Amino acid sequence: MTNTADDRVIGALDDLSQTLEDNASDERLLAGRIRDISAARQQGASWTEAMARESTPGVVQLVSQVLGRMSGSSGHMRTALAQALRAEGASIASIAELFGVTHQRVSHLIRRDRSLNGFARAENGSKCVREPAVERDSSA
Repeated sequence: MTNTADDRVIGALDDLSQTLEDNASDERLLAGRIRDISAARQQGASWTEAMARESTPGVVQLVSQVLGRMSGSSGHMRTALAQALRAEGASIASIAELFGVTHQRVSHLIRRDRSLNGFARAENGSKCVREPAVERDSSA
């Protein structure tokens, strides 16, 4: 039988799984874009020219999206899992050892606002969610 903490962990794991799939797709696109920019530069184009040839989203945007998506989803998973382990009676020290972090970090994760179900709040108070996969330019 699952409880609310388990449901949050399962939801966070599902979100992380989807993030990994989205990132894998975007990382393949990113690798191709990086090869294109490198080839343009090696053929004598300036950085400005090489970057101007990019389709949107560009390399810098893709890197930011992939890293941001992963950071958010992995953070949600760590928070939900730390809270669930603590609810099962695990010590903060044992959770810290399992996660490879300090006990202070685990204490912070456990104290996070549980009413958010593992999602952080944006500055405007709305719930933050994982960014969707990037729309691809079919001409690229």
